[in-house]
Amino acid sequence: MKLARLKHEKLVEFILVDSASKQVQPKQYKLNYSLYTEHPESPEQGALSQNKAFQKISYFIEDIISNSICYTLDDKHLVDRFFADYNNNFLTLPTPSELSLVETLHCKFNTLCGEYTYVDSVEIIDTYSNLSVFYLTDDEDYSLPEQKDFAGDLAFFEKPWWNRYDTTTFDNYAETAELLTEWHENIKTEEFDRMTVCILHEIDDEIEAMLSSDAKEQGEVISLEELKEKFKEKEKWKPRLV
Repeated sequence: MKLARLKHEKLVEFILVDSASKQVQPKQYKLNYSLYTEHPESPEQGALSQNKAFQKISYFIEDIISNSICYTLDDKHLVDRFFADYNNNFLTLPTPSELSLVETLHCKFNTLCGEYTYVDSVEIIDTYSNLSVFYLTDDEDYSLPEQKDFAGDLAFFEKPWWNRYDTTTFDNYAETAELLTEWHENIKTEEFDRMTVCILHEIDDEIEAMLSSDAKEQGEVISLEELKEKFKEKEKWKPRLV
């Protein structure tokens, strides 16, 4: 069977917070991933699926996760104390490790892909040490925790961020059932939900419009810069730590 893969590389920076080692580490990585489209209903459907997935992941890397503060929920008190007033994106990990980072990104990328298109590999290469962590799977056999084991019974969200079709990368939990109710009534509103997915819907709409007016074969990718021109006036949404 012939299978063409699209590979992409971006330079990203993170701040890793780890209270166990008493370190706040700035990290710069080359982030590589590969995706492929399989068994679409038609070549046109394949091109549509591939372009939507590629643009969503590209947007997610460039506009959401780059310059994120990465931490585990065990360290959320430190992030609340020292970083809550900053505009960086927040990314919560199951464990303070690069493997955890790669696995959560692999899962999130596939959540964003939708039908027919899949990410099979994600790799981060430390630009300082040149060491890499490579994660490869196409069967979604992840070792990531369920939400009850990750954020507990008072989690703000039903699913962890890597399983949510949105642009968020954080999880949190309430200290009491009353505070959880307050979160759902006053913060996680319909507007909150709309803001976390609106750019994904807009990418879908723009890709469909561009492909309908300028048909492309499966394997051709719409220019990201061409698409971002249409979004440049839109305000970038970042989740605030709550």
